Amino acid sequence: GDPGEAFGGTNSGVLLPDGRLMYCHDTLDPVILDPVSEERSFPSQSPRLQGCHAVTLMPDGRLIYVGGADQPVYGPGTTQVKTFNPATEEWEVQSDLVDARWYPTMVPLPDGELLVVGGGGLLNPVRVNTSEVMDPASLTWIRVGDIALGNEVSPIVLLLTGKVLMTHRPPQLYD
Repeated sequence: GDPGEAFGGTNSGVLLPDGRLMYCHDTLDPVILDPVSEERSFPSQSPRLQGCHAVTLMPDGRLIYVGGADQPVYGPGTTQVKTFNPATEEWEVQSDLVDARWYPTMVPLPDGELLVVGGGGLLNPVRVNTSEVMDPASLTWIRVGDIALGNEVSPIVLLLTGKVLMTHRPPQLYD
């Protein structure tokens, strides 16, 4: 199906629990596409621009958008976090990150926490080597250990060992 907009390197697409797909670049122009019927819907824009973010599906079905940039040009990073509820199509601003992150990397952990790593900081294009974990109950962030070398948009996966493998610029194993 045609999502209705051209996509580039900074767009995000997430498979929703009901099989639809949500696409957006800066959270101001989201599109939800049903790939079976090819129907599109256009939820309301979020309260603030947030491009170049990391996004993932939370266990409760909401999407969480983390970091990115809060202006229509490249960096610097932002600390903003917000959620989108696909059932109600409502946005909600959440507690900010500790560190600004432009193009951060994020992965869900087995206990429902989220790990966000790296990205460009306030002094973009300098990449930060910090990481944070989100408590799923309070949706607040705390700093945890640093990665060996700052990175951005690294493909990231939780391994069965509990460690996280980042596979880009350079590959790193994080515990």
